[in-house]
Amino acid sequence: MGNFFACFRFRSDLGADRARRADAGRTDPGFFNDDPLVFEVDPVIENGVTLVEFRTLFERIGLEIGWDAETQTVTGSRDGLKLSRTIGSKTARINGKPVELDAAPKIMRDKTVVPLRFAAEAAGSDVRWDGAARTIRMYH
Repeated sequence: MGNFFACFRFRSDLGADRARRADAGRTDPGFFNDDPLVFEVDPVIENGVTLVEFRTLFERIGLEIGWDAETQTVTGSRDGLKLSRTIGSKTARINGKPVELDAAPKIMRDKTVVPLRFAAEAAGSDVRWDGAARTIRMYH
């Protein structure tokens, strides 16, 4: 797979642009190889953990997405990698092995959000936080 770069910027001054995006039900907080990465739910930081839409991020980096409504479990898979997360559980699975995380996935505005660092690093990305710019950069 080729190089991957995404940038997420968190602003405290959201202004008219935020209102315009909210009216449209979309946001554009990041970039994937210089193309806007568009989320329907803004990435959020809760207790120091950044949560992003699972589907949008994982489809962009080439993972096939699955959802089991009965167990409320999301999965992302590709050759040699299967990630699974259950809504409300801090235990994720990477290729079937349990991994304890700082935050559980949840549903926001009918979308599943998961901790960005877990998702990105499990898929082989390097995640860096620039506190001064309130920006997350991912390289894959």
